[in-house]
This record gives sequence, C-alpha cells and structure tokens, in this order.
Amino acid sequence: WMTQILQGHGIAHTPEQVEDDLCRLHDTLASDIESGRVNVDPIPGSFEFMIRLIQRNRYITVITASKAKLAEKVLEKMNVRDGIKHIFSAEDLAKYEWGKANPQVFTDMLQELWLPPNYPFIMFEDGKSGIAGANAAGGKTVGILGDRHESSLPWAHQYLRDFRWLTPEKLDTILNSSYVRH
Repeated sequence: WMTQILQGHGIAHTPEQVEDDLCRLHDTLASDIESGRVNVDPIPGSFEFMIRLIQRNRYITVITASKAKLAEKVLEKMNVRDGIKHIFSAEDLAKYEWGKANPQVFTDMLQELWLPPNYPFIMFEDGKSGIAGANAAGGKTVGILGDRHESSLPWAHQYLRDFRWLTPEKLDTILNSSYVRH
C-alpha cells in the first residue's frame, strides 16, 4: 500500500530511486539558486550573526544532510562561504551510521579544524538527530524552532526562533554555561 501511495504522488519507491530523485532535486535546486531563479531565504538574523562571527574569527562549520553542491551555493548566495571553515555534507555524513545522530560526526568535525576532541562547540540544529549527536559528543545545542514548539526538539540546551537576538557575547554565555536540559 505504501508503494501505491508514493507512486500516486509521483514519488519513487525503491531506496535507489529515492536517492536518485534526491540527487536530481539537489542538483536542480543548486542550479536554480546559482541562476537566481530561486532565492535563498535564510532564517531572520542568521546572515548578520554569521558575519559577526566571521569578523571575530570564530570557527564556523556547516553540517548538513544536503549535498555539498547545494550547501556551497546557499552559502555563496548569503556571501558567507569564505568564512566557513569546513562543510560536512550528505556525502560526508553517508560514512557514519545514523548520520548526524552519531557523535563521531562532531568529533571528526573538531579534528578537521585541528581542535582537540573536548573543544567546546555549539550546534544550531532544527532536528532531533543532530541535537542528540552533538549532545553525546559533549557540545551545547541550540534548537532552531521556527514556528514549532520546544517539545519538538526536547534535548536542546537552548531554543531560538530566529537569530535576531543572538550576539557573539550571548553565544559565549551559552557555550560557557553549565545549564543542561534533560
């Protein structure tokens, strides 16, 4: 019955077909962003916040389930790509069992930046799996809610709907706090 529902909506039904469809979608979206047919609509305040971090020489790493080409195009459109130290994309995450839920992703991220495994970091995340992985690796997590309730990201240390209120100084407060939500 699931195959019929998926086919009825024009969605592929084998894992290989789904992977192929996602690859085509990512490639098309990256092309559309590059050409200007699709606008990048970042979370309010995120662009300004990233610029402030870059100006202070903070390490910024992007860990995304999107393909590398798409992540690159989005960051280029936001004019922040040069300030991003490293991008862990879908291609990178594919080698980890459980993707972003695997704490090794974050340990390896720190290693890529030549930082010790216990180096403090903050993960801004809109999904449970990334929050779980970052927490298990010893990081602090900020759940990006958008229009959802806090209960949708139950393990985050802090929450935000957008980045307008966040400054590098407030980021330091989160990073240095001993507050842990369970």
